[in-house]
Amino acid sequence: MADIHITKQAAAQRQIDAAIRILFAEEDPLAVHTVVAAAHTILVDLANKSEKQTVLDDAYSHALEQLHEYFPHKTIGWDLREFKTWFQRVRRQPANFLKHADQDAAEALNLATLETDHLLLEACTLYRGLGFEPTTEMYAFCKWHLAAYPHEEEDRIETAVGAVNSLDRTAKLQFGAFLLER
Repeated sequence: MADIHITKQAAAQRQIDAAIRILFAEEDPLAVHTVVAAAHTILVDLANKSEKQTVLDDAYSHALEQLHEYFPHKTIGWDLREFKTWFQRVRRQPANFLKHADQDAAEALNLATLETDHLLLEACTLYRGLGFEPTTEMYAFCKWHLAAYPHEEEDRIETAVGAVNSLDRTAKLQFGAFLLER
């Protein structure tokens, strides 16, 4: 068998695409989270090594500014780099729980805290923000995420059975599978 070499970018792309297919196939949510968390970690590391400012950097800056606004009486001594480090450590807790049992073997994870859909959107956004060409899976997922979690009225997508964001989880995922097939 020939040696096969894969770049970090290609690994992240394949993991994101696989996570999207697993999600829309309504398979195990823990598998989806684990796979997308691996891709997300690669992309965050690539972004940290890159000279490019990513959309996440803007989000981190905005979040840190809001912390200072909401808690003006508290001294929050974080700079942007420290805040990003703290945020990513918190963001990785569920994935680390699913990978390791050395420090928390008797603990349990609340599936409602995973926020996998948003982590997957963040991974797609990072991927594109690093200058990589999004895949068909990524386009379908981003369209689905906007329909499932609309920010504005014009983001809503109506189906024969109602707005996507008002459907139950199974119907939302079926809509995602529909988008992916197109």
